[in-house]
Amino acid sequence: TSITVAETMQTAELFAKAKLNGDGIVPPSSIGDADARAVAEAVVACTGGAPDRSGQKGFGQAHLDAFFAAVEELENPDLRERPLDVGGDPRSRRDDSTANYAARSFGIHSAMSAAEALRRCPSAVFVRPRHMLYRQYSRVVWDTVGEIVPRIERTGIDEGYLDLGTVVDDFTGARAVASAIQTAVRAKTSLTCSLGVGTSKVVCKIASDRRKPGVSRAGSSHRPR
Repeated sequence: TSITVAETMQTAELFAKAKLNGDGIVPPSSIGDADARAVAEAVVACTGGAPDRSGQKGFGQAHLDAFFAAVEELENPDLRERPLDVGGDPRSRRDDSTANYAARSFGIHSAMSAAEALRRCPSAVFVRPRHMLYRQYSRVVWDTVGEIVPRIERTGIDEGYLDLGTVVDDFTGARAVASAIQTAVRAKTSLTCSLGVGTSKVVCKIASDRRKPGVSRAGSSHRPR
């Protein structure tokens, strides 16, 4: 079920008028039922006349949060509250692929051996990766992002750079579009992504990493935030 055009525009205006203070924008929960592209286009329309604060077009870096583990949680909701390690076998020294945030609270992280992960969290659940399934989810994510921002530089199955300057002409508008992208991805897949916006790829990557999981953040190459 889609929300009405009026509700879509109201949500878009919330994005456009929200205080952009580095803490990200949290959209209403009802937006999950909206047509993602319509929301994004409305956001762009609302922010198109905003002043250019940076003097440069914006870049974005999108990174799906704990992607493999998040997909496994969607496929099996019982795993959501349990420490989860995807890809490792605790009986071997094989490195894991990813861990969910419940597991990370025990100090488990990517590239850690499964045996060490088990030592740190004996209650952790270990599952084998399902790469075909992850590719299917990834395809939907990037198709959704591509409907909003046509120029994407994929750097992995779960991350990539976005040329936000192809849809907005100023930095403030780029931040609103970044929030719309997060909403669109969540609406289509129930996955969250961290998204950093900056005046260069390096800056937006740092911004994305600093605000995981699932928050948009902006950085500037001109001054610290």
